[in-house]
Amino acid sequence: MPTCYTRKFSMPRLRRILFGLTLALIAGGGSGSAWGVITLTGDFDEGSLKSYAVNGSTISLVGRDTYAGSGHFLGGGAWRWLYFKASGVQDQRPTFTISRDFAGDRTPGPHELTDHEMVYSYDGETWQFFDSNALGASDFTFSNFRAFTQDDVYVAYALPYSYGQSVAHAQSVLGTPWAMPTASGDVNGVIGQSPAGTDELGRSIPALDLYAYRVSNPATDGAPKRRALLTTGQHAGETLGVRTMEGLVDWLVSNDPRAAALRDRAEFFVYPLLNASGRYAGLSRAMLDSPNSDSNGFWDPTEWQSRPEQRTLGEAMLADVNPPGTSTLDLAIDFHSSVPDYEIAGPNGEGAGGRDDWGYVKTNQGDHLDPFWLALRALQPNVLEVSSGGGSNTTIGFAENYLNADIDITFENQFAISRPASYYSDLGANFGLAMYQAWVQVAAPLAGDFDEDGEGDAADLAAWQAGFGLDGAEHWQGDANSDGAVRGGDFLAWQQQAGQSSAAAAVPEPSGLLASLLVAAPLLAVRLRLVWSAFLPTIVATGHRSARRFPHSSSLPDDLAMSTLPLMGRAFAAAMFLAAPVMAQRTHPPMAAEIVAVERIWDAAPHFAFTDLLRWRDRWYCGFREGQRHVGDQGRLRIIASDDGQAWNSVALLELADFDLRDAALSITPDGRLMVLGGARQLGVPRPATGTFACFSDDGREFSPPKIVISPGRWLWRVTWHEGVAYGVSYSTPAPPAATALLTTRDGRSFSERVPELLAQGRPTEGVIRFAADGTAVCLQRRDGAPADRSAFLGIASPPYDTWQWSDLGQYLGGPNLIATPAGQWLAAGRTLDADGAHTTLGVVELDTKSFAPLVRLPSGGDTSYPGLAWHDGLLWMSYYSSHEAGTCVYLAKLRITE
Repeated sequence: MPTCYTRKFSMPRLRRILFGLTLALIAGGGSGSAWGVITLTGDFDEGSLKSYAVNGSTISLVGRDTYAGSGHFLGGGAWRWLYFKASGVQDQRPTFTISRDFAGDRTPGPHELTDHEMVYSYDGETWQFFDSNALGASDFTFSNFRAFTQDDVYVAYALPYSYGQSVAHAQSVLGTPWAMPTASGDVNGVIGQSPAGTDELGRSIPALDLYAYRVSNPATDGAPKRRALLTTGQHAGETLGVRTMEGLVDWLVSNDPRAAALRDRAEFFVYPLLNASGRYAGLSRAMLDSPNSDSNGFWDPTEWQSRPEQRTLGEAMLADVNPPGTSTLDLAIDFHSSVPDYEIAGPNGEGAGGRDDWGYVKTNQGDHLDPFWLALRALQPNVLEVSSGGGSNTTIGFAENYLNADIDITFENQFAISRPASYYSDLGANFGLAMYQAWVQVAAPLAGDFDEDGEGDAADLAAWQAGFGLDGAEHWQGDANSDGAVRGGDFLAWQQQAGQSSAAAAVPEPSGLLASLLVAAPLLAVRLRLVWSAFLPTIVATGHRSARRFPHSSSLPDDLAMSTLPLMGRAFAAAMFLAAPVMAQRTHPPMAAEIVAVERIWDAAPHFAFTDLLRWRDRWYCGFREGQRHVGDQGRLRIIASDDGQAWNSVALLELADFDLRDAALSITPDGRLMVLGGARQLGVPRPATGTFACFSDDGREFSPPKIVISPGRWLWRVTWHEGVAYGVSYSTPAPPAATALLTTRDGRSFSERVPELLAQGRPTEGVIRFAADGTAVCLQRRDGAPADRSAFLGIASPPYDTWQWSDLGQYLGGPNLIATPAGQWLAAGRTLDADGAHTTLGVVELDTKSFAPLVRLPSGGDTSYPGLAWHDGLLWMSYYSSHEAGTCVYLAKLRITE
């Protein structure tokens, strides 16, 4: 369901009525039926409605009159985006009517509403087309043959896709192992904010986070890669293009072996919100800060100085995509949508008159002959081609002129073809397949080369394992003998061809132990990977081409066991001998973790994140951020308390004007008070910075007002008190500079730098310091640098903590926390990025070997982690948040740790 936001209005009552927020008309219906109160509102994310009137069973709509491009307003309410919620409609069958001018844009041919069908939904997610849609001499009317079955229904011009949905999708993608923030973004992928403002209806629109991310396989970043720019959302009402691009991204991060092969050889820079303010405000083509112009005409550094949202996006692209020393972009695609254009048609077009989706392609440069474009049109024959001049100040012109794009395409999905949402996700997947076919796939792959990249390697084994047991399978799913079934014989074909190449292909350089094995015995090395994956499925293959995690399987299929046993015996013995130094780092410690219980303890707001847990004065206290979404709105920190860990009640809600409060970190001061430390992120500025606030409580009920203790620009993420002094790691946000600093305080209000440059390697961010019984300081440090520099670091120091020794743990940990066991071992928890996405994981940190080994994965997924840790009654208590169930919720787990 679309998220509804509270907005402030300073309009007379009459204008509110015209806007349609409070107007409710009661009228008698025809044929003796009784009509109750029907109300309409467009006051939510992406909603758009100027006014309405109810007369019996007819609801007359007035669309908003905003800039619609081509140098004109469409006057008299004529505008093409419409999205509202109707309440009080259960068992009713109203007819909606709107002026036919509302969706015109002066394209040649029949009127733009001739073949159009409006959509409706009960939950804002699953959409259906209205049964009856008719264009008359003056109006367009639409209705259903049957009455609505629920009281509330959402109605829209076309399949909506809100700002909040795009944010949730970006966060979900960033939770996969294959996506990471770009150089210009923070740890959450946020590159800046759109400015707050007021739309033409007088509504207050908040500052909104802008996102960017890079999709690739970080394990292959040492080799040259194809490079592509993907953008969408330039025009706020063009939602079909947003859905198409997100279908492409979903395929890119999927488990499809062809997507994996493409990730090995290509990187994608994705900007999913080119007009966040316009989308949220329900505009059509303009941005909120420039409501009287088409935003797709100012993509030039000399043009965007008075357009802060566009400038933020453009400068991020320059920093992310084309820093000094990089190669050109191979491809740039900007995804749009369009009202029907009856002159853009072809023999394979599926719309009326042969209309269909099309791409603007620079035929004068020969772009229409590019292998990618030819592959796409072969996969998607309905896609049409239009010659483009590629205006210099459009997104695509910017990509060519400033980002050195070789091929640049503006893609348009035509409205009024009445397709389901699945069409656009499937179309997006075909964009990815076309790139794979053009950039990766070889013409005549070996039978065992399942991803068809010209290499018989571990990636093909992974494809076979994933497809094992399938009937009706294709070659890429593991079918080597073309019988449509993935069975043991297909594995034998792979085994016989492992290490062979069917064609020359650009392959990243091997590295580490497996590199030496490949030099000495290529076939043995590949077979070692087979044995390793079969017997130790949770160990990551770290060599040739990629570091993909094999699908979990505890044994080989029955029809393979006997045929491979001699090979396995020899290979396994060789692996144990040759890999001994590596396995010394991976041996499981004498420790185990058992989940005793997991309970959801708080779910009373749209979004929760960033928890901490503490036991103080025989009560439990849990702190977390709550807001409308992950970041960007005016988040508040809620503190809840419980006597038994079962029944929880709210004891405080901390907020600070003009700041988004984040990451509640709880601690007990030397004088026995409860201290709350957290981030304070600026709102309403183009490039928001995060500072640090603190507040205190003597009794756990009354808290002092939050006060900024470190100015925006440096975030002290968490502190630990030791012998009367609190120690914590601060980092720059937004970056640069890149180095963290060690800060100390005795009162929680005044901080000094103990170590001005604590760690600089790999863009370190969130860090937690704890102390061993002998006074040794241990730091667990998250890093968010380049893909090769994202694993957590372990820091160790002795008093006076001025000199630190750092080691790479080889494991990414987001939102990390650290706690010592009663026996003096160390446990770490945080977000891990696994083959099936993000999860909250608890593991053991060995100080002697400087290693991390997972112990248990908590029930979690999607937007998750930031755990709080505390010991009580022989159990480890752990708070965390997760979105693996309905929305994001706060959870409390109890674990039994065996040492």
